[in-house]
Amino acid sequence: MMRPSFPRSARSVGLLAFCVLAGPGLRAADSLLSVTFGDQHKDISAADLAQLAAAETDVVDHGKPHHYRGVAAHDVLALVGIPLGEKFRGTALALVVRVRAADGYVVLFSLAEFDPAFREQTILLADHMDGAPLPENAGPLRLVCPGDKRPARSIRQVVSLEVISLSTGERKRIALPKSQP
Repeated sequence: MMRPSFPRSARSVGLLAFCVLAGPGLRAADSLLSVTFGDQHKDISAADLAQLAAAETDVVDHGKPHHYRGVAAHDVLALVGIPLGEKFRGTALALVVRVRAADGYVVLFSLAEFDPAFREQTILLADHMDGAPLPENAGPLRLVCPGDKRPARSIRQVVSLEVISLSTGERKRIALPKSQP
């Protein structure tokens, strides 16, 4: 369930404070996440995330309810030009997202699962759980998948999102159909 959250300025202050408190050497400009789609690549910092709209969701994780706060994963993917809405059709339906964790754990999603036009619940890239920054063994970012019956795809310590075409098997852009008027 998505809910309105803190104003962007409050979110920015929170993320910057998180960077200061998160650990030695981590600064707002340091990359938290690598996002790739074809020849588009972006290293995402806490400051980049602070520019995106905040999002929240509640999920049950191993029988315990938790409240997560972060940003919608589709907003992060949009930073590298993924197709959404009317542009998301045809060959774009063969795109998947490979999510990697710091420990090598990998999960896979259809890109459609991130598009609000295809999925009721928003997949979140969270940096807070139950009102506090994620614990070290889960953060600094966790992908949270409301609606999943098991939390196996709510991957901890996310380090990269890669959009890959299954039609070619490569991480290269595919020609997208033009929008119909």
